[in-house]
Formats: sequence, structure tokens, C-alpha cells
Amino acid sequence: MTSLELGEAVELAARVAANAGATGVEVYGVKYRRITVSVTWKGLESLLRNDEAGIGIRVHVGKRVAFTYTNRLTTTSIINVAENIVKIAKTSPVDPNFPGFYDGDSIPHLEGLYSPFIRQRIEDPDDLVENILDAAKTVMDDKRIKLTMIYAGIGEAEHIILNSEGVYANAPTTYSRVVVDLVATDGTDTSPSIYEYGGSRLQIPDVKKLALNAAEKAVNSMKRVKVDLPDKMMVILRPQAFVELFDYTYGAALSGRNYVNRSSPFKDKLGESIAPECLTVYDDPLIPGKMGSLPFDGEGATIRRKKVIDNGVLRTFLFNHYYASIAGVETTGNASRSSYTGTPGIAWTNIVIEPGDVGLGELMEEGGFILVNRIQGVFNAKYSTGDYGGVGSPAWLVKKGGETVSLGVVSVSGNIYRDLMENCIKTKDVYDGPSCRVPWIGFNAKVAPI
Repeated sequence: MTSLELGEAVELAARVAANAGATGVEVYGVKYRRITVSVTWKGLESLLRNDEAGIGIRVHVGKRVAFTYTNRLTTTSIINVAENIVKIAKTSPVDPNFPGFYDGDSIPHLEGLYSPFIRQRIEDPDDLVENILDAAKTVMDDKRIKLTMIYAGIGEAEHIILNSEGVYANAPTTYSRVVVDLVATDGTDTSPSIYEYGGSRLQIPDVKKLALNAAEKAVNSMKRVKVDLPDKMMVILRPQAFVELFDYTYGAALSGRNYVNRSSPFKDKLGESIAPECLTVYDDPLIPGKMGSLPFDGEGATIRRKKVIDNGVLRTFLFNHYYASIAGVETTGNASRSSYTGTPGIAWTNIVIEPGDVGLGELMEEGGFILVNRIQGVFNAKYSTGDYGGVGSPAWLVKKGGETVSLGVVSVSGNIYRDLMENCIKTKDVYDGPSCRVPWIGFNAKVAPI
């Protein structure tokens, strides 16, 4: 059977479900064209094409809600799936909090989501493969470098959402992701594993630059020295490391879901200080080229830039339509979907933290701190308390004058809510990452050699 175009499939599913007796219908469709390239120390490991399309159908009958999805976009399949999900909804438990589907404003146009250059590379990836192989060869020319993997994924997607409340939106996007994983060894000493990541909707990251950055960090983290460290000292996190820690603590605590279920430690702190004055944080889905940018969220709601923390003061939680309704507020446009196979959750889009006044070079010259590349295990952090612990890998002791001493890996732990309040440093230098704009941020933490 011939598959329908994505827009046709979305409209057919909505129409069939409504005719089958659904009070309300929401259909979310995505069509992907993707290529992934994997290179190891042996050479080209794989070059795979993956085209996929599917729709997720959410319906309600009164306050009885059900969801299903399909990647079989034929007329017969969609009719069967749409009719069956309405039958299931009629016997589903009542959700007394269900507010119906989003029925808000029209969708603004957003530039910077689609790149003809990336589409061309999907059609003809030879240059991409050549660049990755060249990057691999370049770093492996240094015999100390052992390349685990360079992975690249590029793709284009069409996103469509339609619901029975009059919402209809679509957006074509492209994306690219590059990951480098390697170690350095001289036969007697091996560095920690170094992981570098780049991504954009508009351009393919410089693979060689990522690989060389990773190789430099790996080499510099060898020849580790045993140093007596105080129980607690200043730790400055690379922006990517701080974003990971922020995401699992503040990020989760400021989710509207955790506000509604009362598990957020900041549930009664709106308009009050929850962070140091040096911390101003935005959720910004409007930045061209960022991976978190889209003109609408996973429910079709209009998105906007919002100041979440203002000089330490909590200004808003992040909501999708469901939890916003329970909280008695409007959605903030943070409904998230990783695919058509799931219902909307809540997520940050692009995290932006205002920079400080001191340069990273100035801090390096002053010294007296530990510089941490990543914190492994930070996913175990507790947003309800702010407690965290993990492995700083790799880590360097920065001495006065900018001299760095490799510590290899160290344990880093503390309470991020308390530690930031006690002492917070941030640089005017900013890392412009795939879904963030964040400075280097430091605070006092418990540290110990491993």
C-alpha cells in the first residue's frame, strides 16, 4: 500500500478519531531523513541511512484520555488505529485534571531552523565522511591518542501538530550532531576518557576542531600528580559540566510537574531568592540554529524567551498545558516530545546564563582552584535537596600564574543550592553550545583525589 504524506496522515487521523466519537483529538507527526557516520581507530565503521515517519494520536472522551502511535501511514492503518484509540479512551480511567487540548494563539515564524547545506550533505555525505576520516587521522598521528569513536548524525525533519481546538502548525528543521570519544596513553599512563560534543540546526560542527580539543585535554590530563587537597575548595566547571549539574538540580526542580506534585524545594518560593544574585537564567527557544529552538512546543503552544531566575530570584516555573492548567497558570510553551511515540512532557529548550565580569584568563592567572571538564554520575543528583556527587573527569589544579597540574579524576560533591549561595564565580567568557549559552561557573565544593 502507498504511504500518505505526513500532512495527509495527520489530517486523516484527526478526522477519523473525531468521527469515531472523540471529544477532542491531537495528532503529532514527524518525518525524518537521517544519516549517521561512525568512525573508530580502525576506520569507517558504518554509514547508515534511516528514513522514518510516524504520528502520535491523543484523544479524550470527556475526561477519559488515551494515546497511541503508528509508523504505518497508509489509509487503512490510520483508520484502524484512530478508531481503536477512541474505543480505548471510552473505557480508560477518568483524569479529573485533564483540561482538554491547547487552544491558544497562532504560531510565530522562526528563522534559523533549516539549512539547505545540511540537506545537501544528507543527499551526498561523501564530504562529511572524508572530514571525519581526516579528523580521525589527524588526532591519531599523535601515537599517544587512542580513538574510541567519532560519531556524526545529520538529518532533516518535518514537524506537524494539529488538534480539534483549531491549532495547526508545521516546521521543517535540520540538525547535525558530532561526538568525539578518545583517550591518551603513553604505555604507562592513560588519561580519563574525553568526550566532546557539538551540534547545530544550521551547520555541521568542525569535526577536526572537536577532535583536536579532545586530544589536547586527554594529553594534558596525563602525568597526574598526587596533591594534598583541602576538604573543600573552589571548583570551576566547564560550561557543559555546569549545564549537566544545573539540569538535574535546578532544571528539574523548576519543572511545572514537580511544582504541582509539591516535590520541588522551590514550590513556595516564587518571587523569592533561590540562587545567588550572580545567577540570571533564561529559557530561550528563539535562538537561531540552537538544537532546542522550534517555533512551537510539543502541544502546538507558542514559545517565548523567558527569564526563569532573575539575579537569584525565581520568576517562573516551566509548564506544559496540562500542568499549567492544574497550577492555574498559562503554559510557558515547554511541552516536550522526543518523538511521535510519546505524550508531551516538560523540558527546557536552550539554557542561557548571563555572563560575569571576570575573564577566564584572569582566573587562571590568579589560580587556587580546580578546573573540571565534566562530572560523571551527576544524573544521581537530587533536585529535591540539591545534593550531588560525582567524578570530576578530568580535573586540573590551577596554580597561581596559570600553571595546571593534572589530578586525573577527583570526587566532587556538595549541595548546589547551598554552595552557589555561599560563593559563586562566573566568567565573561561564554560557551556557545548546541543548546546553551553559558559561562564558566565556580563555587566551593567537597573534593578528594581518587
